[in-house]
Amino acid sequence: MLTELTKKYKAVSDEVRIRILALLANGELCVCDIENALKMSQPRISQHLIKLKNAGLIKDKKVGHWSHYFITDEGKKFFKKSFLGILDELKNDALIKDDAKNFKKYSDNQC
Repeated sequence: MLTELTKKYKAVSDEVRIRILALLANGELCVCDIENALKMSQPRISQHLIKLKNAGLIKDKKVGHWSHYFITDEGKKFFKKSFLGILDELKNDALIKDDAKNFKKYSDNQC
């Protein structure tokens, strides 16, 4: 249990991964949605998604040519215990608001 808990905390110990989780807290997203919201390259986003996935916090599913990511039930339990309140507080952070605004602009022209 300690090893799994440590793996989860390591996965969320990065600003980019926290930003990704803040976006996913609102629901399932395509990689291209996350790319555009964070204004980062696909390879960079993918590396962060892999770490979150390996920690069991998110999963993906194929929809056509794209991978869609979502927070797992295990991830929700973890966040509810230790992280969900923080994500709620982050909604007022300037960078998180910017990501949401970028996503909103982009989401009209989804991939």
